[in-house]
Amino acid sequence: MNTVSADVERGVDFTLPALVTVAQAPDLVRDALRALAGRAAPWCIDAGGLERFDSSCLALLMELRRRAGAAGLELRGVPERLHTLARAYGVGFVLGADADAYASDATSLAMQAAPGAGAATRPAP
Repeated sequence: MNTVSADVERGVDFTLPALVTVAQAPDLVRDALRALAGRAAPWCIDAGGLERFDSSCLALLMELRRRAGAAGLELRGVPERLHTLARAYGVGFVLGADADAYASDATSLAMQAAPGAGAATRPAP
């Protein structure tokens, strides 16, 4: 049995490889779109095998989310490091269901990091 049919049996439309960096991203976008062509969205993407990735992985997922339209993506097995990267870039929505929590975390982190953050809410001396 090949991996594609095993993934389909698990309800997965596309599986991300272990390595997703700027060098692989253009080919992966093409491969993913080819694999997803003709499939009804929401598309299920398995990210459980991701080991090494950079921000281009987020760009890839953002493009797939854009192409899926309103039906969107279902992501499985997203590594915590990818969540952390998405929060750092303020694009938690790319990873789906917990987007509001991630946006909240990113805003909190930005406020904590900004010089004078929260100054307007501090009592006057």
